[in-house]
Amino acid sequence: NALRDHYHEEQIWSEKGRRMSTYVTWGLFLFNSCLFIVSIAYVEPKKRQAIVEKVTDNIIHLHTERTAALMEKHEKNVERMLKHRSDENQIGKELQRHEERNVQAKFNPSESVQETFVPNEKPTLTALVSFSTLVLVLVLNTVKR
Repeated sequence: NALRDHYHEEQIWSEKGRRMSTYVTWGLFLFNSCLFIVSIAYVEPKKRQAIVEKVTDNIIHLHTERTAALMEKHEKNVERMLKHRSDENQIGKELQRHEERNVQAKFNPSESVQETFVPNEKPTLTALVSFSTLVLVLVLNTVKR
């Protein structure tokens, strides 16, 4: 009988241990499920939002830098264009003065002083092309008369 009581007592303790193990397993399962739900509902959206903000800030920063660089290039191009136009205007005025002197020399040969056309600054390639085009037009107009 003592053996049977001892065996019965061990069975009871074993059953209590299994029951306790089941409760702990279910508790861990619920705890992990809660962590998963909190993670999906709260943590992941915050992470996503932080990543989106970081990427957006980087895109805005890059866009600002590139826009500034493009504006700087545009300003330099505008300055070059304005300088080129002023050079063309100056060359055109000097050509016009030179042509007027040549016309005056045709009518008053004694008062004419032959001057050669020399621009003030070293002309650029576009200025030379513009100058040569003007000279060609002047020559063709003179030949037609």
